[in-house]
Amino acid sequence: MSMSFRIKVLAGAVAMALAGAAMANTSLDALATGDLFLNIVDTTNNTSFLFDTGTAQAAFTGTSNASYNLATDPNLKTFLNGTDTFDYSVISGTKNPATTIDFTGGANATFPTPLTPTAFTLNQALSPVTTFLAFANTVASSTTNSAVIPTGTANQAFWGAALNEGVLSAKLFNAPNTPYADNAALGTPLSFFQAVGSTVTTFAGQWNFSAATDMLSYTVSGGGGGPPPPPVPLPSALLLLLSGLGLMGSRAFMSRARSAV
Repeated sequence: MSMSFRIKVLAGAVAMALAGAAMANTSLDALATGDLFLNIVDTTNNTSFLFDTGTAQAAFTGTSNASYNLATDPNLKTFLNGTDTFDYSVISGTKNPATTIDFTGGANATFPTPLTPTAFTLNQALSPVTTFLAFANTVASSTTNSAVIPTGTANQAFWGAALNEGVLSAKLFNAPNTPYADNAALGTPLSFFQAVGSTVTTFAGQWNFSAATDMLSYTVSGGGGGPPPPPVPLPSALLLLLSGLGLMGSRAFMSRARSAV
């Protein structure tokens, strides 16, 4: 299957490959694999924060832990403020037509079986996402990997706006209305799914975004095959004791050897 037609939507955050000045290191409109994107929506004032993780779709296997620190992102700092209500999701992909789509989903995520009609359903889900992300490329930003999408524009009628996020829920889940199945409140783990044709599979880990630490994380149960923990160093006192016992044992052995001679 050509990677040019892959789409990934990750649990708990929506990520998508973008191209353009505002999101310069993305590839939504290129015939190449896209990056993973985090989408946070302020449901109070209907604005969105979009962040490119820089991880290519093809490089993300979903079998090991991953984390992204957004603490220094100036757009996020101004976006997460006050007492507004936020939700998030994750997605990655390339421009349609799509034969594969990977997406996030929460407790309200159940699937029609099978997903039919296959190609039409996947492209229906992708089309408004593509439109929204293309508009995101036109938004001025002080960074190359994030942007705040304003309210009051025609493009807010597409995926990424508070009242329209449910496009994936409507097309891929049995949950077209709020609470949407493809996103959740900040701090809520979301599963990650992949639809290929009419078959849906589940990735090993879950996505989560913490507003307290400004961290986006993907966690696989049991550590996700990451590096083993470093050895715990022994206290110096214990090392001295062990070396003393070893020296005593060595002397005792030598003494017995001399007696035998």
